Amino acid sequence: MIKPHFLDKIPIEQYHVAGRPIIVCRTDLVPQPPLPPYLKMLELYPFLKMVKARGYKTVGYYAVPQSEWLVALVTLGKAMGIKVIIGISRSQQVAAYVADIAEENLYWLPPNMYRINHARTRKYVESQGGLMALMGLECPEVVNGMQHYLEHSALPEAANMVVPVGSGVAIAAILNHLAGRGRVFGICTRPIASVDKVIGKYVRQCNYLLLYNKPEQSPIQGLPFPMHHYWDLNAYRWLLANVKQLKGSICFINLGSGSSKYGSRVC
Repeated sequence: MIKPHFLDKIPIEQYHVAGRPIIVCRTDLVPQPPLPPYLKMLELYPFLKMVKARGYKTVGYYAVPQSEWLVALVTLGKAMGIKVIIGISRSQQVAAYVADIAEENLYWLPPNMYRINHARTRKYVESQGGLMALMGLECPEVVNGMQHYLEHSALPEAANMVVPVGSGVAIAAILNHLAGRGRVFGICTRPIASVDKVIGKYVRQCNYLLLYNKPEQSPIQGLPFPMHHYWDLNAYRWLLANVKQLKGSICFINLGSGSSKYGSRVC
């Protein structure tokens, strides 16, 4: 069984981007192997404990190509007696991590929009008496759990926080932790309206937040620190384009470096 283990404090590193000093919060280093390097792994075991406590023996999730962490969800679920069903699109190019998930845990679907295949996966999981998880394991317990960790390993004070945004769950916890301090720039890889909905649901105080769509996928040479090839890299592209306009200190939140096994860790 995977025994979840985490660093007590977030490693803080210093780099330079376009001549500006940048504080980088390496939250990807917080989960210890064999857990994958994502901040979200803090709440993987508590989430499954909650599922089990509610009487469910099955939990479902709809995968996207960047969801390498689902391999750990399936493995840990099995060790806890919970069957994990992963909805997956039978697209022309299936993500490499899917090969490490047993066929019995996969629910194959024809290519379609995210919301349609998520709904189809939900219908199947609920027909098995299971609980369908939202994107990013969104629920109050996960947001609160991540915030609780940040209370014991506080983010550094900075005038500007640059945060990669996937589901919106992590930035909701970060905003609650900051409690209105600093300017927060969220770089979104899902529609901004969807992220806004998550933030509106969970965030109690937010004085300065700007959300941006991910920038154009232009090639970058010489990345200064390890980062996820999708979430973090898009935020880093935004930082490169805007670093000269930011006044004051800058902190970049590295939410996940990905797994080198699947070619998603870049540096």
